[in-house]
Amino acid sequence: MFPLESKATLLIDGSEVDVSRELLVYNPNKPMLRAINITENIQSVEVFVIGVFRIKIAIFVNGEPVYQEAISWADKMQIKLFG
Repeated sequence: MFPLESKATLLIDGSEVDVSRELLVYNPNKPMLRAINITENIQSVEVFVIGVFRIKIAIFVNGEPVYQEAISWADKMQIKLFG
């Protein structure tokens, strides 16, 4: 049997700035990937992952959402569990 492997990479301008090898993401309130002090105008980039039935992501730049996928009722329960 093959071992399960997972990898998520945060690339900014083609440079790898963060890597996660977590197979499962348990806490949707903690960013899976994060970079700080990128430029003078961009202090932080955070990628949050959630998903009970299907993986969804949210990307925040300087604490503001720039991309968010709609979440299901099951995902909302996961948020409450870790809230």
